[in-house]
Amino acid sequence: MVPVADKWPLRRAARRDLKALCELQRRTQHRFWDLSTWEIEYERDSGVIWVVDGPREAKIIAYLVAWRVLDTVEIVDLAVAPDYRRRSVASTMLDTLAVLAAASGASQIALEVAENNRAAVGFYENRGFQHQGRRSAFYADGEEAILMSFELSDS
Repeated sequence: MVPVADKWPLRRAARRDLKALCELQRRTQHRFWDLSTWEIEYERDSGVIWVVDGPREAKIIAYLVAWRVLDTVEIVDLAVAPDYRRRSVASTMLDTLAVLAAASGASQIALEVAENNRAAVGFYENRGFQHQGRRSAFYADGEEAILMSFELSDS
């Protein structure tokens, strides 16, 4: 288990979780990876995949994928099953990431979020992330990405 997370304990994903992660991503997002991409992410030395298991059922209800790039921790993907949204699952994952990133010497957490994903943009803004710019036509469908970051020294 990862420290900090009390109500929603995080654990590192195991290889056996990859199919479930693929399925959760397909249920929660309109852009998703195939199983081979999940396998690549699982093997990445500079990254981590955390999962949150449901309280009663033996299924994954949330995940966070992050990479370490120099002094920055990049959130690559974060998803929470619809039935568990607005129950502090994403906040728990983000808080845990911030504590561990700061302890490892990272100076910031960064991410890209789809411009039309207002719920995610609002969530990150409420968590103290600042807009840093945009990437035009970042996604395959031509949608822009909003670049956001959180300075760990401010936490």
